[in-house]
Amino acid sequence: MDFCFTRGLEEPSEEDREDIRLYGGDVRAGVALVVTDTWTRSVTVLPPGKGRAHVKFLAEQVIKFIGACGYSSVITKADGEPSTRLLLDVIEKARQKLGFKTVAELSGPEDSQANGRVEREIQTARGLARTLARQVSERAGIQVRCSGPICAWAMRHAG
Repeated sequence: MDFCFTRGLEEPSEEDREDIRLYGGDVRAGVALVVTDTWTRSVTVLPPGKGRAHVKFLAEQVIKFIGACGYSSVITKADGEPSTRLLLDVIEKARQKLGFKTVAELSGPEDSQANGRVEREIQTARGLARTLARQVSERAGIQVRCSGPICAWAMRHAG
């Protein structure tokens, strides 16, 4: 699993930034967690953001994804940045409380291929999400912003 960032052509206005902060989004815009399963090759993309404010929601969704794949024991892998370390820790503890074996592995900077599959899925999800958002924009005649709900919807469905 890894976080991806998608930026639009323009930065959100200060009013939009305040709305994003108020409703729990991420000011960096277009932030989502991409989770892949190496056995089933299934992918899920989880907007809306990154950091401590989103950990509980993201952990619940990842645990549901693991359950939907049908695993009782798993090895979760991610890079070593603080937000993913926190997320892996929460997932591991929650699954252990439920009686499932979970091992969290962090890849270091020297292991550039450790997250290769998820990095490829991030590229694919971004491209599909841009296509969905562009179709909505053209057909509805509106401007779609990366920080808005349409981009979050597009990222989720691109997964």
